[in-house]
Amino acid sequence: MSTISKATAALILGASISLFAADAAVGTDTDVTTSAQVSIDAQIESIKNANPQQRRELMNKFKEELANMNREERMEAISKLREQMHALNAQQAGEHANEHAQKGMEHMEENMQHMKDMAQSHQSMQMQHEGEMEQMHQMHGVDQYKESSGMGAGAGASGHGGGAMMPFNGHR
Repeated sequence: MSTISKATAALILGASISLFAADAAVGTDTDVTTSAQVSIDAQIESIKNANPQQRRELMNKFKEELANMNREERMEAISKLREQMHALNAQQAGEHANEHAQKGMEHMEENMQHMKDMAQSHQSMQMQHEGEMEQMHQMHGVDQYKESSGMGAGAGASGHGGGAMMPFNGHR
């Protein structure tokens, strides 16, 4: 072969190898991107489920990985994180609202029971008071009867005082 044809063959061979390497790299980049997306999704899920201390540590690791990504990958990862955290915050807010409503209902039920107990106590006291008042009226009526029939302080031994019995006219 001539020098020109050897140089041309080397150039063609080099170009072919470069193209093959570029194709292989593109395939690898796709695999890396896919595994990176899976890794990002897994990290976001871990961040969502972590307690506050772990969440801080996982976020710091996530930020380190973001710094190594290109702009497009970084924006996609940040967008996914925001969506997931927004959904988590909405869920937590709903749970907090439900918990708050449940506590409010429990407090209201306690207040209602307290009011029922107080009403029963008041009714019991009122009935007791009415009974005592009835007894006082009866005793007052007996006293009036005794006075009017002469059975008061100077009454005879029989207790009738010699007068006729009069019907009870006491107030009730």
